[in-house]
Amino acid sequence: MGTDADEFVLGGQKMEQEKLAEILKKHELWLRGEGGERADLREANLWRADLRGANLRGADLRGADLMGANLWEANLRGADLRGADLWGADLRGADLRGADLRGADLWEANLRGANLRGADLRGAILPETAIQVGPIGSRKSYTLYFADLDYVQCGCWDDGKGNHLEAFKKRVEAVYPTGQYHDEYMAVIAMFEKLKEMSEQKMEN
Repeated sequence: MGTDADEFVLGGQKMEQEKLAEILKKHELWLRGEGGERADLREANLWRADLRGANLRGADLRGADLMGANLWEANLRGADLRGADLWGADLRGADLRGADLRGADLWEANLRGANLRGADLRGAILPETAIQVGPIGSRKSYTLYFADLDYVQCGCWDDGKGNHLEAFKKRVEAVYPTGQYHDEYMAVIAMFEKLKEMSEQKMEN
């Protein structure tokens, strides 16, 4: 875990790699109920930080600069990421269930395999090929689609990990063969199919 310079900024003060490691260690203790304290990384400059596999569950990362950060398979479940800058961050396989991402910048972020079940993305800047629709369905939840990956995440479907659009369509048709929810989801699926087509055409060009 680190960056080219191995130093960060927290509260306007430089923070060495060791200090960040200490914060994460105390956070782990806090999560286990063994003392420690919740990670407070509000407005921290963590540009290009190597946080692969880091356990930041429930951490306070409001307004943090995580541009280009490596958060591969990081645990960010329930983390407060309101207004955080995650432009170009590597979030592959990250656990973002229930995370508060309102107003966060996720442009160019790699979200392949990330679990965003229950995440609040209101006002967030999503990657160009991603779109969130809702609330729809019986649970009035939100459905997220990544056109370039042809990947849908919808509530607890497929254990919250999501799957391809065709699989999602078959599931909807099986669960809601007719009625209001069928119509709602099929309208959304039609839009996703169009986005997929546009994404494929763009890649061909």
